[in-house]
Amino acid sequence: MPRLALYDAAKFAARDFQPITDFAQPRNSLNLPFQGMTLYGDYAYQLLGTGYGPGNPARPGNTRLYRIDLRTGRVVQQVLERTASSLFPREPEGLAVVRSGGPWLVLGFAHGPSRNRAFSLYYKPID
Repeated sequence: MPRLALYDAAKFAARDFQPITDFAQPRNSLNLPFQGMTLYGDYAYQLLGTGYGPGNPARPGNTRLYRIDLRTGRVVQQVLERTASSLFPREPEGLAVVRSGGPWLVLGFAHGPSRNRAFSLYYKPID
């Protein structure tokens, strides 16, 4: 079972490997691949999903975004992520937080033909 752990960077660099929090990665009932994770405040945000294809039609797609409470390890929100749903093919490929002017949750998606793929970033406010 994969686990998620959060460490203080300075203590970790000093070889103090005691996590601030540590819990089993929340189960994913759809068995989607992990595509990214970021932290903001008391929450971890996790992006899951696959590229569009025969088992994952463009609408609605299968990209999921989880908000996980770092204090308990519990999923407090799970949404079907429709950001940039018109890209084709669209595959989730990363997640970050930008604080300037936000905070904003930034989602990355690869798209286009296999020999000429592009990568686009989209942002939305963190609620």
